[in-house]
Formats: sequence, structure tokens, C-alpha cells
Amino acid sequence: MTPATTTMASPAPLEGTDLEYLCAIEAHFGDVVTAPTPTGTRMLFPVTHGSVTGPRLAGRIVPGSIDWVTVGADGVGRIDVHALVETQDGARIELTATGRAVLGERTTAFLAGEEVLGRDAYLRISPLFQTSDARYAWLNEIVAVARCDLSPARIRYQVSRVR
Repeated sequence: MTPATTTMASPAPLEGTDLEYLCAIEAHFGDVVTAPTPTGTRMLFPVTHGSVTGPRLAGRIVPGSIDWVTVGADGVGRIDVHALVETQDGARIELTATGRAVLGERTTAFLAGEEVLGRDAYLRISPLFQTSDARYAWLNEIVAVARCDLSPARIRYQVSRVR
């Protein structure tokens, strides 16, 4: 049997029309904890409260959720989010995300307590959602991306679903 030969075409690149607004997420932090690690300085941002607002997804961030950022010698912040969303109608949705924070010249301002906007620095994450609630099972199937605004006291994400 001779194997079939096929040529695989490259997919079209994602563009603006490939994104659909999903929700805004805002999380407020308690005291930030920092610790040196072999891979850089770890910053733990414990969530005290937060909100999720969107046309199909709305609720709150459950306290105890956390954003971890490890800043390496290269100045890149590696973001690792673990959160629980409780919707207005009682569903529970796990939210995890990874991403990058490159503050560049805005690093000093951030460390002084100022807010850094996602348009002024590279603050991007890739949220993933998981739930066993049938009403929100559609979230298990999607990939999302977000731009962030960040301060030591809070973070805001504008999340879009990739179609």
C-alpha cells in the first residue's frame, strides 16, 4: 500500500474579526508577598474580591484566588493565575491563565504603586475556563486572550474569545 501524499496548506493568521468580546474581569489584591526563587523573584497577589462582567458570563471572583508572577533576570514577568469564578446564577468555573508582563520603562512606576496600562506595556494572558455546570459547558471548548491593566492593588482583564 502506497501512503497518500497530501500538501497541507498554512492556516490563515488570526485577525481582529477572529476575536469576540467575552468579559471584563477585575480582581483586587491583598498584601503582595515576594520571595526569591532559583528562577527569579516570585510575587504572590492574593485576591480579596473581584468581579466578572460580560454579556454571557457574570459573577464574582472567589477570595482565595491568586495571581502568581515570577520575574526572571530578563525582566519578563511570567504570569500564573488560579481563580474560581462564581456566576450570578450559582455556577462555579475554574479560571487558569498564563501570560507575560513586560513593563519595561513602567517598572519603576509599578513598584511605586502606580497602575500600568496594557497599552503602555506588554500585559497579556491566555485564560482557560473549566466547569462541570452544563449551563456554562461552552466555556470548556474555547480559547481566550486578554489584555491587562495592572497595579499592586488590582488587575483588570479585557477577555476575548478566539473564534
